[in-house]
Amino acid sequence: MQNNLLNLASIAPMAILGGFALLMLAVSLFARTLSYKFYAVITILALALGFGLVFGYNSGIRGLFDVMLVDGIATLSMLIMLAGSIFFIFLSLGARSAHEYHTAEFFVLFLFVLVGYEFMVASESLMMILVGLETGSLALYTLIALHNRARSVEAALKYFIMGALGSGFFAFGAAMFFLSTGSMEISNIAQIAKSSNLQTSVLLFAACSFMIVSIGFKLSLIPFHTWTPDVYEGASSAMAGFLSVVPKIAGFVVAIRLFEALQSIGVQWLNIVLYAVAVLTMSLANLMALVQRDVKRMLAFSSVSHAGFVLCAIVIGSTQANAALFTYWILYAVANLGAFAFIWCVRQRRARSLNLKFKTQSPALNLNANGEEGNFISNAKLSFSQNHKLGSTGELNLSANGQNSACDERSFKASEQNFKVGEQNSKENEQNFKAIEPCAEAALFGTETCELGAKICEQSSNFAARFEHPFEKFDGLIRT
Repeated sequence: MQNNLLNLASIAPMAILGGFALLMLAVSLFARTLSYKFYAVITILALALGFGLVFGYNSGIRGLFDVMLVDGIATLSMLIMLAGSIFFIFLSLGARSAHEYHTAEFFVLFLFVLVGYEFMVASESLMMILVGLETGSLALYTLIALHNRARSVEAALKYFIMGALGSGFFAFGAAMFFLSTGSMEISNIAQIAKSSNLQTSVLLFAACSFMIVSIGFKLSLIPFHTWTPDVYEGASSAMAGFLSVVPKIAGFVVAIRLFEALQSIGVQWLNIVLYAVAVLTMSLANLMALVQRDVKRMLAFSSVSHAGFVLCAIVIGSTQANAALFTYWILYAVANLGAFAFIWCVRQRRARSLNLKFKTQSPALNLNANGEEGNFISNAKLSFSQNHKLGSTGELNLSANGQNSACDERSFKASEQNFKVGEQNSKENEQNFKAIEPCAEAALFGTETCELGAKICEQSSNFAARFEHPFEKFDGLIRT
């Protein structure tokens, strides 16, 4: 393991992302007419450079006065976060991208989110983890609020309150660890606690309890999950997908380092608590997902359930379990980002696409993309207009010739009555259309999801045929 006093290579990925963020912020002050796509491309370039730098790490690296620890776990987690972030930014290049993408500040804050979470996963110092957590979280709250809708602001506020509560518990837990062992390094805490027989210490018990609550809030484990569906529903679909992957992988890395260290010194009650939380999270979250009527809320509870599965691997605490955890999370990241991106794309063309694709012979449903009236209503209005003219002609003939125009008047009244009946029928048909619109949308969503799933399976099989052992490069890194 490379180790010296500073070893700036340990913070090089964070320095690259932070430098590009400051550069874009400076450019936006002097060049306000630049397109948002310029900032999106610069962000993708920064992420690609960071990805290449992290991918080039061959062994564990310590640096920055032993605060940073870039081992196999940190390397894999940073690669997952950077790859998912690149996919997320590509959504901003679409023609119908969300309006918050059209500002330079969005991309600046996005890079600072990644800087904070990379510091979290690449350190075993509780103080540095807390600094990285706050850096990433504060920028993320702002990104959610940039969606600039009432639900988005509400979601950002809820996330801020629950995030601040979780950070407070983390700070209290770190303080308790320092009081009991005199250190903020996770490895040193484990060594001192084991040598001093502090397994049953009240301070250590309080510190572990605070940390369980804090990590439970960050990972949305039951019963600390209540903020998750509201935040996912209020954020944009693409941002909800990002929330379900990147912040959670950072939290899981902290959980791996901390809980495995505590298990190694013989804190027996910790395993029982984690088992109970994992079982509750896996089971109750899936049951709550079944009764949701909003797709994003359903996926939010699905994300909570997946957190329970990953927690099981942390409880096992072996090298094989860690390897399985990262394999699982890579597949989960691909599936979840794709699902939320698909929802985002479908909702952008919701009404227009439905009117074009859902065809029927009912005259009330014969609406074009501009919302013009159907043929039935148009014909009824035309008949009314023509008969009204006939009635007027009859009245003129009556005044000119003194003849009775009762026939024309009856024709006019009959036409007027027919028009009212037709208009009432059209309203009923429009109500029926509104009633079946969700079903049609669900059918369209399911059809397109099946097509997308078939393509993904085909590509995955081709990829698997070429690479039998995709994680062979990192086997040695995980064991370090």
